[in-house]
Amino acid sequence: RDMFPNLIETLDDIFHTIASLDETYEQNYFKKHSDMILKSLIEAGYDEEEARDLSVSRIFGPEEGQYGTNLTSIIETKNWTDERIFGESFMDSLCHVYGRYMHGRTVDGLYSENLKTVDIVSQLRANCEYEITDLDHYYEFFGGLSKSVELAKGAKACMYITDTTGSRIQTETADASVNRGLRTRTLNPQWIDAMLKHDYHGAQKIAERFENVMGLAATTGTVSQELYNDLHSRYVSDPEMRRRMGENNPYAYMDILQQMAEYSGRGYWDATEEQLEEIRSAYLELEDRAEDLI
Repeated sequence: RDMFPNLIETLDDIFHTIASLDETYEQNYFKKHSDMILKSLIEAGYDEEEARDLSVSRIFGPEEGQYGTNLTSIIETKNWTDERIFGESFMDSLCHVYGRYMHGRTVDGLYSENLKTVDIVSQLRANCEYEITDLDHYYEFFGGLSKSVELAKGAKACMYITDTTGSRIQTETADASVNRGLRTRTLNPQWIDAMLKHDYHGAQKIAERFENVMGLAATTGTVSQELYNDLHSRYVSDPEMRRRMGENNPYAYMDILQQMAEYSGRGYWDATEEQLEEIRSAYLELEDRAEDLI
């Protein structure tokens, strides 16, 4: 939008061309869906020329001058009770349409009409430095779009991550990608040791991954019970790990413990009472230590 507006115009031309091809709906799903949207727009009172331009539009994003969504702040503040808020917030933020003659225009219902036809939500992973669990952008955009599709059509879309970082392109399901991300990073003893070499910031960066897990759980539902249990075993049940995390950054470790309690409280993790008691005990130990320091 900002750096390559010419590409938006080129894509808009392509969309119009595809929609006007002399093909059947079975040959051209883009034409089929565009005609469905065209009909609904005309019924809503738009004139045919304007409705046709809108019906083939497929580029949506934030309004002009704005970036991102509100999803990360919702997760950070824990100020939510229903997953619908993520889909609704995503659609409200990204519903502005762009084309050759439209720049951030809002058309009621147009974005959700497009989302109703989505069967697959896909995300490219193009940098080997980051797994899907390492950045909040993954749950913000990949997860936000997935939840939006679910709200719009009343059913979950298939969710895939395509890894282009190696010599061989590989596509996998989102839950497999989440599993690999946590096991090669957050649950990996070598990765943890390297992170904890950095005083204060090591535990802080580990804690960010726990918040990302919450975001992925709420928007995609792809975090398994096994992963929750393994995170607990690694960071709570192990006395040595509790000591190391507390010494590195007690406040970040308290955030981790709060996050794990939230997994359970929101119904994503089927934690046992024994596991929850270990979390409470570890948290109280840290609180006592913090009070001593004060």
